[in-house]
Amino acid sequence: MTSASPGRGVMDEQLGSSKWVQTLNQTYAGLFTSFFAHTNRVGFEDGLYFWGGATAYDPDGRLLAKGPYDEESLTYAELDLGQLRRTRIRLPLLRDEQAEIVSRELNRIMHA
Repeated sequence: MTSASPGRGVMDEQLGSSKWVQTLNQTYAGLFTSFFAHTNRVGFEDGLYFWGGATAYDPDGRLLAKGPYDEESLTYAELDLGQLRRTRIRLPLLRDEQAEIVSRELNRIMHA
């Protein structure tokens, strides 16, 4: 995923927006039991600050690689494709999902 997320707020010596994006990306990786890579724009434009800080997460939501803030760079991560199978066997969230039931219930709730 690519983004142009400007820096906002400071939390625990880290930009609040970067912390929020990284937490969201980690959650997506674990929820979908997939590798998840994110890159963000870096630099200043029209008074906005873009923080950079590319990340890559494994299917368990663990951080594999993290690029620097405030500078252009290439960030590499080594992916163990066998981990997809191992994680999905251990956490079969997608396999057990019953989309038709979820869809039916969401429609019922929206029209109640």
